[in-house]
Parts: sequence; C-alpha cells; structure tokens
Amino acid sequence: MGPSGSMGPGYPWVILSPRWVIDTVDGLGGLSASDVPSMTPGRLFKGGLVPPRFHPDWSGVGETHREYHDEYYSSAPDVSSIPDQMIWLSLVGGTGAHGKKAPPGFKCLLETFPESRGGFLYQRNYDFLDANGDLPIAGRPLSSYLRRQPNARTTSTHPEAAEAHRAMESRTRFRRLMTTSARPLMGLVPATTQQGDVIIILWYHRRPLIASTIIPNGGTEEEYVFRLKGEAFIPGVMAGEMADSGADLSRASSSTNTNYYFPDDATPELLEADRTAMLEHIFGRVGKGAFMEPPLQVDYGCNVSLGEGFYSNFGLMVLDCGIIEIGDRVLIGPGVSIFTATHEVGVQSRRDGLEYATGVTIGHDLLDWRECGNVTIMPSVKIGKGCTIGAGSVVTKDVPESSVTIGSPARGVKMCQTCDGIAHRLYGCLLCDEAP
Repeated sequence: MGPSGSMGPGYPWVILSPRWVIDTVDGLGGLSASDVPSMTPGRLFKGGLVPPRFHPDWSGVGETHREYHDEYYSSAPDVSSIPDQMIWLSLVGGTGAHGKKAPPGFKCLLETFPESRGGFLYQRNYDFLDANGDLPIAGRPLSSYLRRQPNARTTSTHPEAAEAHRAMESRTRFRRLMTTSARPLMGLVPATTQQGDVIIILWYHRRPLIASTIIPNGGTEEEYVFRLKGEAFIPGVMAGEMADSGADLSRASSSTNTNYYFPDDATPELLEADRTAMLEHIFGRVGKGAFMEPPLQVDYGCNVSLGEGFYSNFGLMVLDCGIIEIGDRVLIGPGVSIFTATHEVGVQSRRDGLEYATGVTIGHDLLDWRECGNVTIMPSVKIGKGCTIGAGSVVTKDVPESSVTIGSPARGVKMCQTCDGIAHRLYGCLLCDEAP
C-alpha cells in the first residue's frame, strides 16, 4: 500500500469481529479543491465540512498518549501543546516525503503558511487547509493552530520546511482530516470517508483502516460486515495499541508470523481446531476443510476468501490490497505468490507514492501442477475452474476454464480432459455440474 493509502473504487465487503473496532469517525474536514475535479462522488456523499456530533474530553490527552510511549508525546512540555503535534503529524502522515519517520522539526509546518496564496509554491497544501481549516480540534478550529506568515518566502528560512510541505502534498492527496466520537483522536483518512464510518485494526496490518459498516440480514451482534475504504494515519494508533485486546493481538500475531504452532498438550483434534480458528481470524472467509502449511506471509488477510477443501503447501505469499477469491478444492504448491497491488510505470506517479490494487479470482479445482510450485499470479488475473498451472509460471493474463497453462509469461498449451473416466461416471463432474 502506497503512502496515499487509497484502495480504489469498489473495495470488497469483508467479515470482521467487532472487537477490532476502536472508534467511530465523527467530525470531517472538506474535500480539497485540488482533489474534487478528479472525483465523482455519489448523490448522498458529503464532501464539505461535517461538524462533529460528539465532544470527547481532550484535557487528558497528553497523559493518555504518554501511556503509549510515543516520543512525540512523552517529550511534550504540557497538555496544551499536544493538539499542535497531533496536527502536524497528521498533515504529513507521520513520515517524510521518502517514507522515513517524520522528524520533530516538521512542526515548522504550522508556521510556514503565508497569509495569502499568491506566489506560494505548495498550492495543494493551501487548498487542503482551506477545506479543513474549520474542523474543530480540541474545541478550536484547525486554522487557529496555524501561525501564518506575511509572505510566501518564509519557507526558505526553515531547512526542513520544504521537505515537510512535500510530505504533506503526498500524504493529503485524496484525503481529509477527521476526529473521532469516543476518544480524543484526529487523523488523516481517505477522501471517501463519511461520518459514522469505523476505525478498525487487523492482525497483519499495523496501520488503522477506515470502513463503512452494516449488519447483514440475519446477522447477530457478534458479526458485522465492513467495507474497507483505505488506510488512515492517526497519531497514537499506529501499532494496535488502542485495540481492546492489545496483548492478545500481539501474541496471536507473533504465533501466526512464526507459523509453527505446536503446544505441549497438542492433539490432532486440538491442532485442527486451533489452526482453523487462526485462519478464520486472519482471512475474510474460510471454507470447510481449508488447510495451509507454514510459513504464510499475508498483507491484510481480510480481503481473501478461501473455498472449501483449499490447500496450500509451504511458503504461500498473499498481497491482498485488492480482493482475492479462491474457489473450492484449489491445491497450491510451495512458493506461490498472489499479488493484487501494483504501480503505474510513470516515474512521477511513483514519486507521488500512488499505488492501486485490482482483484484476483481463482476458480474451483485449480491445481498448481505436480505441486512443484513457484507460481506467481499477477494483479487482475482471473483463472477459470478446473485449470492446471505449471511450475514456475508467471500468470499475467486470464486463464480459460479447464486449461493447462505453463511458462513465463504463462500460455495455454492444452485443454484438460475433465468429463470422462470412472470418477465422472460414478459421481458426476464437479466442473460442469453434470449428474452421474
């Protein structure tokens, strides 16, 4: 996921436990004039300033953040300076233009905006503050924290000001500021965020995510359906420390990262139940009988749907910035990689940190040929049911049903014989749904 954090339109619905919801989006700044021409919001979308409905107590925010041992807060001389630091950290997304952690010197960002935009080099940043300046932060509008200068040349007197403004240009693109309803928090969220969206934390992803939520038909209080909108930067909520089960989160993440779970009192039944529970926590949907050999490397996990009877051998890598749908009875060999994230080939877009994701679909009854593995499946690929993919293949284009595909880039070499033999006569064909 790039610095923009955008996950693109039509992002998937995923199932998550509500205990990972840490707060609700309340107040929102407006959309920047620099971003609006490139957006096509829906009829009910609120793109202007959305005043907060709730007013959390900000008086103890300094002590609250000191509990998380963040260097930016532990060194704060008094509580009144905390919102200042939360603001400039939010505006740069916590990092410099090249992805390194933002230095404390970036606080000059609040002192290097001119009173008027004429001649100011960073027009996008000026537009962003115009759109978000009236958002209340700790009882005061955001604009009141800025100490504007008489002219646009002031940035040249601060060695780190130019880098701070470049970082802000990159991080605030297609984003807006928000405050939360229960805790005294603020942060940078995707432009599509609306009041009432939730902030969630996932095991395999240390940045908080923004999602809209519904209760499905027949749903219970234990199960919600979320639609992810993208990553958020919220100072103090960057490593899962705000989750209600923070200790359990760290422990579970550690066990699934090492992938070699074998307790002293293990029995076959206990191991099967525990492995299934781990997979259900990590992935959005897990079909009956799904099994994965360790080690497993996954980006989000929640955007992966596994069918019944799924099996993967050692070393599966899944970058699920986009949705990955895997059908029933899919068998995957060792060293397989499934990617959804990609970049444009243009240099400037990479400098701007732009990244996007497209989904991958794998139909029923796929076989990674002879379990030799080392197959790479690229973004936007759709593999039909009943296919066989040869070892070492790089799949860059769609694969038709019931075909054998080999090579780099992968090419079809023949069609599978799927509708004959004893199994078909006895049980019918799973591919064509024909009865015996």
